Amino acid sequence: MEWHNQESDNMEVDIGFVSKMEVMSSMPSMKSTILDEGTKRSISQQMIKPLFENIYNDLIERIKWDEQIEMKEAFVKLEQSFFPFKQVTYYPFLEALKKARELNKYVHFILLWGALDDQSC
Repeated sequence: MEWHNQESDNMEVDIGFVSKMEVMSSMPSMKSTILDEGTKRSISQQMIKPLFENIYNDLIERIKWDEQIEMKEAFVKLEQSFFPFKQVTYYPFLEALKKARELNKYVHFILLWGALDDQSC
């Protein structure tokens, strides 16, 4: 886990304990079976799901979008939000040397033994 320490203005990394983690949904939960009080019979999720899908699709159709980006661009923006190192442009070594000469800058070379966004270690 990584977090920002506001006192030292640094990122801290540690294996720790999360006391509570939850997933939120904008759609209501659906039980697999519901008892209809009027008829005393159970109603399956398959019977209810189309009702929620119709409501959801109707809401989506009502949204007036001001602008739209491609899925690939959205994915890149999300990655850059979750992994700040992806905000840096990385070049293959020979291309980096060429770019460094063009910009009259030094090359910062990083050798990786795995992916930067694999935080399993």
